[in-house]
Amino acid sequence: MKILKIISLLVLASSTAFAQQESSLSLDLGVNKGYFKDNVFSPVNYRSSGTAFGVEYRKVKQNNDIFLAKFSGAVSKLNSDFSKYFTTSDFQVNLELGYLKNVRNKALSLNVGGQLHSYVNADLFDGTEAITFFSNHSLEAAAILNYKLKTKHRFESKLSIPLVAYMVRPQYSGWDKYISDNADKAAKIILYDRGKFTSLNDFKAINWQAKYSYQLGTKMAVGLSYQFRYYSTEIPDKTTIANNHLSLTTNFKL
Repeated sequence: MKILKIISLLVLASSTAFAQQESSLSLDLGVNKGYFKDNVFSPVNYRSSGTAFGVEYRKVKQNNDIFLAKFSGAVSKLNSDFSKYFTTSDFQVNLELGYLKNVRNKALSLNVGGQLHSYVNADLFDGTEAITFFSNHSLEAAAILNYKLKTKHRFESKLSIPLVAYMVRPQYSGWDKYISDNADKAAKIILYDRGKFTSLNDFKAINWQAKYSYQLGTKMAVGLSYQFRYYSTEIPDKTTIANNHLSLTTNFKL
């Protein structure tokens, strides 16, 4: 009988611990507006405009630590006053995998930790007649601040800053014969070929997100999300990329 009681208590404890873990899936869809200047590609200042999207899986553990995995990006066009009749296709992709430990668990909660983040921005003019890209695979310090107002309203702010990174850029300004000769290996060239390990000495970056959500029921919430991403480097020439994503977001508890 004692053994049965012990087994029952262990099963109950395991069930309680599992129940206290909360998993969720968020879907984002909205617009992207941004600024683009890459002297490797062109001396012209560009504006980007297009569609932004995102999918995030998050698990809040029993001790309120957060594990997250996120895929997001945007498909846009680059335009300028100088070349308003010529547009460039702009593609952004983000992959984030992070773990943040809870250090304050009240109405205003705080989690700090780190994440792996792959940011890829590729720009193509007239097919592959002209191409430039900025790929940054980084280890980042990250923090999430969460504020719950009453029972249905929640505000969240997330900040992440790269510490070290593997950065991939075109080697030359203007036409790059290596890229032209290896067009069939474009994904490899953009993602990791001819890259270098670097730190904040060679680039500057910040990623910030603010989110409001309203709980519709026990399993669903809706809201607004604003995402700002900024990257700048001098390798191999002056480049600045800034993007603003404003999205409608839907969150489902799993």
